[in-house]
Amino acid sequence: MAKNLSRLQGTNISYHYDPNAPVLRQVDFTVDATKIGLIGDNGSGKSTLLKIIAGKLKPTTGTISIGSKPYLMSQDKIPGDERTVAQILDIEQYFVAYDRLMKGEADVSDYAALEGNWSFASRIEKVRSSWFPSLPLDRRVSDISGGEYAAIGLAYIELHRPKIVLLDEPSNNLDLAHRQLLAKLLVDYTATIIIATHDRQLLRYVDSIWEIKAGNLTKIEGTYTDYLTMCSVRQSQAKQRLSSASKGIRRLNRAVTDLEKRQSRKRDNNRTAASQKRGSKMSMNGLKSRSEASLGRDRAKLLERKYDADVARVEAEKEIEKPRHIRLQGFLQTPHAKSQQILRLLDDTGWETIIGGDDRVALLGENGVGKSSLIRSISDLQYRNKLRAWAELVHPDNPSQIAILSQNSLHLCYEKSVWEELTSSLPEYEKQAVFTILARLSFDENSSNKLIKDLSGGERFRVALAEVLLSKPEKRLIILDEPTNSLDLASLKATEQMLSQFSGAILVVSHDLEFLQQISVNRWIELTNDGLFELVNPPDY
Repeated sequence: MAKNLSRLQGTNISYHYDPNAPVLRQVDFTVDATKIGLIGDNGSGKSTLLKIIAGKLKPTTGTISIGSKPYLMSQDKIPGDERTVAQILDIEQYFVAYDRLMKGEADVSDYAALEGNWSFASRIEKVRSSWFPSLPLDRRVSDISGGEYAAIGLAYIELHRPKIVLLDEPSNNLDLAHRQLLAKLLVDYTATIIIATHDRQLLRYVDSIWEIKAGNLTKIEGTYTDYLTMCSVRQSQAKQRLSSASKGIRRLNRAVTDLEKRQSRKRDNNRTAASQKRGSKMSMNGLKSRSEASLGRDRAKLLERKYDADVARVEAEKEIEKPRHIRLQGFLQTPHAKSQQILRLLDDTGWETIIGGDDRVALLGENGVGKSSLIRSISDLQYRNKLRAWAELVHPDNPSQIAILSQNSLHLCYEKSVWEELTSSLPEYEKQAVFTILARLSFDENSSNKLIKDLSGGERFRVALAEVLLSKPEKRLIILDEPTNSLDLASLKATEQMLSQFSGAILVVSHDLEFLQQISVNRWIELTNDGLFELVNPPDY
């Protein structure tokens, strides 16, 4: 019987960096030619599980059984990686052999490399034309962008057709065109694919959702929409169990109280009977003992039922997730009317437009076309001379009216605690107001004392965005460069909530269409090699 190359099984998989805080707890799974969306908070263990399956990490306990060698695509470039594109694609040996053959210098090893791969060159060109048409195969990793690196990693799948594919945040640096290619790959490709992602668009194309929470793996059949429906049902059921347990506890408390009252009355009656000597001392003591024993058994049964109800209530409370609603009302101010004109976007064809007021503008464009360069040109006047499209302030004498944030530039002091960072960056606020802000940002006393460097990427972005939104004088335009990269789903929702409460203008560089829709983007501008264009309708994939 032929070996099933797509089969993947994990048995009793556990892993911990700290014995007291396991990342994975006795995880079991069996999959075969299934597309799985792996979700969970930052640090929950998604990347750890992928590395264990790929053989990059050894589990603390448990075993992995694979039908073929897994292909793991990591989310970021490794600093100092000097491999070429051809080496990443594992095709360098083929090209060396082919070159030697053309020169008449081929040896036995060259013919072995070419055996069965005589049409490989045409396959490579087909893949290149889709994923990286303008990137030379001898270009080094250190000289390519994050989006190009991701495209090469995905091109490897089409080229070599691995049967077990592990993708760690593959869409993080991809432009819209490459996200569309990735979605098509997920639809058309038959293999076991596990994709750790916060991209809600991609999660539409999976067969099931795996969620890691507190080290446990929960498996839900269906897409992310089915997962949300299941979560809603699960929450509703937990609330019903909590209500039922709470009612049962109140009922049992009343029963215990009534029983204790009856026991007290019987004791009083026994004492009265004894004082009036209505029976022998021996018979009276016997009645008293039997009565108290009976009442004691009844009380013990009631207390046992109450204990069970208390346990049920605690378990139900654990399952109920308190929704995180970040409310900044009362702290946010409305920008002045003159903010109707804040930023001008221009290109060398003469095209220009103004951003201001309550505009919500998405700046789209292929990787490497110059979106981040356009953002940089706002503050770097000399840099504008090198660009085909740039941006400039309408009121250059007031640069403090805008704020620019990206995942790589959050303007935070990493050695400060969250409390110290907010109090120093928002000096206009009294300490009690900062306490309130922290609570509304879902930072409790313990997390408020954490150092910025010890926070997750989503938590750091939440702090940085809060500083921008709450600063005085108020910002009239917030510019965000790929803000959703590295954010988990919970942090994404928190960011969307915070931006939705801002009444000024927003310019955001992003290809996360779900995120752009959630923050109510109403203008879509695309930067191409031919200049800037405003789109009539939003894109889709």
